Amino acid sequence: MKSAFPWISTNIDEQEDRISKVATTIDQKLESTEQVVIDCFYSHDCKNAPLSKTDYDYTNLLKLRSDNPFSLIKSVLLDDGEYKGHVALIIKQSYPFPFMKLNASIRARIYRYLLEAEENTIRIKTKATGHKLPYAPGYTSAHKLAIVTASKEVRKEALPILYNQKFCFDNTTGLQLFLLVIGECRLFVKNLSIDAYVSSTARTAFYLLGDCKNLNRIFFKHVSSNQQPKTAIKDFWNDAQPWLMQASQDNKEDPMAVLKLMAFDPAAYHMRSKDLNTGETVVKMWGRQEHLVFLKGLKSKLLGQRVVLNS
Repeated sequence: MKSAFPWISTNIDEQEDRISKVATTIDQKLESTEQVVIDCFYSHDCKNAPLSKTDYDYTNLLKLRSDNPFSLIKSVLLDDGEYKGHVALIIKQSYPFPFMKLNASIRARIYRYLLEAEENTIRIKTKATGHKLPYAPGYTSAHKLAIVTASKEVRKEALPILYNQKFCFDNTTGLQLFLLVIGECRLFVKNLSIDAYVSSTARTAFYLLGDCKNLNRIFFKHVSSNQQPKTAIKDFWNDAQPWLMQASQDNKEDPMAVLKLMAFDPAAYHMRSKDLNTGETVVKMWGRQEHLVFLKGLKSKLLGQRVVLNS
């Protein structure tokens, strides 16, 4: 990228490349005491600065780096002690804030302030172009999640708070991708909401739900626009069977509790039939009776599989 000012001819990209190349040669680490949190690197195997053949002065490039802020103050000549006659660079260094020494309840308040979304709800979208990756458009601050990378201890405390929120998805495809990406964090997921059911991705999504051991609710807004309860039971069971069976086996006290985790919008299912008088197709939303038949059918299949396994 060229400079926007005609009287400045420096090519910024080339300049950055040169700096990067030089920085890679400054790789010799200078020893330091334990209290120093700023690393110093120099550019030659020998600590003695070599004589420049062009400028005829002695030069040694240094690189200072730290995980914490620091400021250069000045250089001074030491007039006593072990290093009398030596020149020292005075650098003001900052130490990490002792976050873990705070009371646990205060740390939890900080996590909630940073990580909790409005109304404790995070909507996950899926990018349609390029690599399909889940992202949260309303959860936009670049620093919201930075705290979970601070340390293993902080991560262990913060992740349950982050995932103790409602995650909403456009469809089961988004849910599938989300569960794949978060990996071991599936353990902390508790509340899910899915707008639309996509049969091609539902089965994988249900399979991954097997790792969501703390899930307490999954809501389906829309599943099908044309299914009778009998067909809906068969199709839903074929997709969700691995998760339903696993969750049932995990809960020894109430094997049927997994069915209570699922909630369906009143308009989640519709069925079509022909009007006997007009011959036209009529779309009808399921009523309470159809929903009861559906849930009883799933329960019956779950009980049947458990009998087979235990026999």
